[in-house]
Amino acid sequence: MKIGFVINSIATEKPEYTTVRLALAAAKKRHEVWMMGVDDFSHRLDGTVAAHARSAGKKKYTSPTAFLESIKDAEHSGEEISIADLDVLVMRNDPADDMTERPWAVTSGVLFA
Repeated sequence: MKIGFVINSIATEKPEYTTVRLALAAAKKRHEVWMMGVDDFSHRLDGTVAAHARSAGKKKYTSPTAFLESIKDAEHSGEEISIADLDVLVMRNDPADDMTERPWAVTSGVLFA
């Protein structure tokens, strides 16, 4: 199963967050896991929705820290994926965290989903 997790931002995600633990658990069950921030979405010319998403790949991870480090790895820049290709899109962003610094991001996750 292809599962996408929408978070506020890849850069600000921390290993102790529930979303990282959920994504790691899904990866351990051999699901294809993608993570993307609300600022990673885009509309394609054909009208479909895409996201610049990151995956930890097929490696086995034993800790949330190692898993998230792989997601954030600068050498792994991610790729553009079509949201329609995902089986599940899990909305895990917290709009309240963006109210002051990024007010445009408050509703972005829901609008693109």
